[in-house]
Amino acid sequence: MNNMTFCLESIIKIDLKSILSRRLQTMVKHLKLSKTIHQARILIMHKHIQVKNQIVNKPSFLVRKDNEILISFSLNYKQYDLNKKLNGNTITK
Repeated sequence: MNNMTFCLESIIKIDLKSILSRRLQTMVKHLKLSKTIHQARILIMHKHIQVKNQIVNKPSFLVRKDNEILISFSLNYKQYDLNKKLNGNTITK
């Protein structure tokens, strides 16, 4: 059984770093849709990010390699200075 587990791990080659890098939160930051990882999390939870034309609101969503280029802002996202909102300042539209 131990041999089988080792063989399976060597075929799949999944480690913690590769799993964490596939999270939507990390991908949004990596694609420079946000300035910080915290900002990426807020954008995702407020439904401002979509993957393959589907709004995703879970920062832990694992993005498949072929969907990586399909990450974008959702249609309901209004671009304004998110830093002002995070600092508690009022936003003027």
